[in-house]
Amino acid sequence: MYSQTNMTNRWQWGVKPDNPDEKDPEFSAYTKIVSSRLKSAEDGPSQAAELAKETAETWLKAAKDKKEHRMIVRRVARGTMRGIAEIGQDVPLTSRFLLKMLPGAAPELAIDAKSFTGWILEGIADVTLMTGPAVRSNIMKMMEAEFPELGPQFAEICRTAKLKQWWTK
Repeated sequence: MYSQTNMTNRWQWGVKPDNPDEKDPEFSAYTKIVSSRLKSAEDGPSQAAELAKETAETWLKAAKDKKEHRMIVRRVARGTMRGIAEIGQDVPLTSRFLLKMLPGAAPELAIDAKSFTGWILEGIADVTLMTGPAVRSNIMKMMEAEFPELGPQFAEICRTAKLKQWWTK
C-alpha cells in the first residue's frame, strides 16, 4: 500500500540517532518484544497496534503521575514503530493502525483525545528521523488520505524533531 525503505540495512551501517530511550530498559524491552513477536507475522502492523494499545493501557494505568502520560504514549508509539522498522515491516501502515487504535484508550483513562493523538504523532515523528524522508513522505501521504486534520500537526512535529536532532549533535 505505502512503500518504505528497509531500515535494517541503515541500522547495520550504524545510522542510529541518539535516543535517550535506548538507555531505558522498559523501552528497549518493549521494542524487542515488538520486533521478536512480529518478525514473521503477515499482518505485523495491525498486530503491532494491538500490542501498543494493550501496553499503553497497562503502563498508563500504572503511572503514578498524570505528567507521565505523554512520555508513556510517546514511548509506546516510538517503540512500536521502531520495532516494526527493525524487522522491515510497513512503517507507514503501522502508523495508520496506531492512529486508529491507540486513541481508543484515551477516554477509558480520562485523557484528552486530542493530546493523546498528538503524543502518538510525536512518537511516530521521532522514528521518521531514523527511517528517513521517504518513509516520512509516505506517512504524510497516508495522513492526507485518511487523517487530513493531522497532516499539518505531524509536519510541524517532524520539523521540530529535526531541529532538535540538529541542535543536539
